[in-house]
Amino acid sequence: RNIQDLYLDNYVEIGKRDLNSLKDKGLDVKESEFGSLYEKLTKELFIRLGFNVDEELRAKLNTARSKMDILINLGGKDVIIAECKTIKDKDYNKYTAVSRQLKSYEGLCKKNGYHVVQVIIVSNDFSEDFISECEYEYDLGISLITSSDLIQIYEGLKESRLDELPVRLITKGGALNGDRIVKALNR
Repeated sequence: RNIQDLYLDNYVEIGKRDLNSLKDKGLDVKESEFGSLYEKLTKELFIRLGFNVDEELRAKLNTARSKMDILINLGGKDVIIAECKTIKDKDYNKYTAVSRQLKSYEGLCKKNGYHVVQVIIVSNDFSEDFISECEYEYDLGISLITSSDLIQIYEGLKESRLDELPVRLITKGGALNGDRIVKALNR
């Protein structure tokens, strides 16, 4: 097994910034590396789910002030923005900060002729207030997915007859449910 697979096996712990748990498993991650490692692993998961993670387009659209974590190219001028949030606390709850950030990213895409179909925020968990605010966001379509649900969906896809995850399953908006998505994959 390679190191990438070991990190993916511990994706949830990396999202939690759980140094002790990772050390117990023989993985040495510096505190300053958690954000970029979580982002890299999330990209890898989206690629394994069959999505076109377009690094070239992301680099072209990003500016010094606005740097999207992940850009999924759906073809034509349609894209999905994915933002990764590691958190030491129990759940992610900083909606106002992330909302401004995501609207800035959408503006970048729009200015360059791209249509943002959906924004996906990936974190270990989300506070009820955060989920509620996202559900009533009218400027952006936002889907929330936890680290454990993303891993569950990836494992479910491997067991299904499909080669890639249908994009409609992650663009429903609000808090996504891994169990329901896996059930949909196995119909």
